[in-house]
Amino acid sequence: MKKLLAALIVISTIFLNISIASAYTSPPFSDHIGHTWENGIDFVYNRGIVQGYPDGTYLPDKTLNRAELLKVIVAANNNESAYNAYEGATCFNDIDGSQWYTKYVCFGKAQGIVEGYEDGTFRPEQEVNFVEALKIMLVGMNINLTSSNESPWYMQYYETADAKYLVPGELANYYISDFSRAQAAEVIKRMISLNADIIQPPIYESEGGYEPGTVYLGYIQSGDTVDLYLVADTNISSYSINDVTFVFDSEPIQFKPDNQVSYFQSGNEISVSHNYNIEAGEIWHAGTAIFSNSNSVSISTQ
Repeated sequence: MKKLLAALIVISTIFLNISIASAYTSPPFSDHIGHTWENGIDFVYNRGIVQGYPDGTYLPDKTLNRAELLKVIVAANNNESAYNAYEGATCFNDIDGSQWYTKYVCFGKAQGIVEGYEDGTFRPEQEVNFVEALKIMLVGMNINLTSSNESPWYMQYYETADAKYLVPGELANYYISDFSRAQAAEVIKRMISLNADIIQPPIYESEGGYEPGTVYLGYIQSGDTVDLYLVADTNISSYSINDVTFVFDSEPIQFKPDNQVSYFQSGNEISVSHNYNIEAGEIWHAGTAIFSNSNSVSISTQ
């Protein structure tokens, strides 16, 4: 039972008991379906991090400005009561206490996430590029830097994010490219997964822990939403994932795959199949299963 991987991933039958509670809400956006980062947008929406625009759009390819980015970071990593305390505050020369972004900016300044400019301004409507956003995101999400390369200044942030698999493929080595709302959602999804308390199945505990040098299954359950993960031990070499089937005793009403996988759903089975290499230390978000009832759901993988 403890052997989980050979050249291709082979997962023994593992049962997980997960309590399903609250209702899933489909994002109301009219313009994100089929987007490359659709799953990331769904992920952040269902955690209350983003809301979209009054006309029902998300504008996934719109470049983020500094205020929008800080709002996403602060909402993703803090309790609402913490930043609501800064509503109406004044913390920069160009921050009006009546603006929607005031509480996020002033909270961010108080927490050392942003510093502003020498003239005392924050410049909330100034657009950010990828590496500028990456610095704010890593600091705001409390992710420790693993690179000391400061030449140029952004390399320590980029190399840290790249090593932790936080950089979407389309942004690899494009340091000064525009940073869109969809890309921000994808990176936040990866950062939350990196910092998350991913639960290991009981089988690992009963056998004294997972076998070092392998890839193990993990999950996070929030209400009726179950995020499925594969987590690679830091001591493995690269493995190729071919096929994983999740079997539920209750039928999910929806399955959102990660953008890097294909899938099919038949009854209570979800098969994730993709020729994908998982590297040492990588956390792979396989997808999100959504249920419609409040029953305890058993999950197995075959």
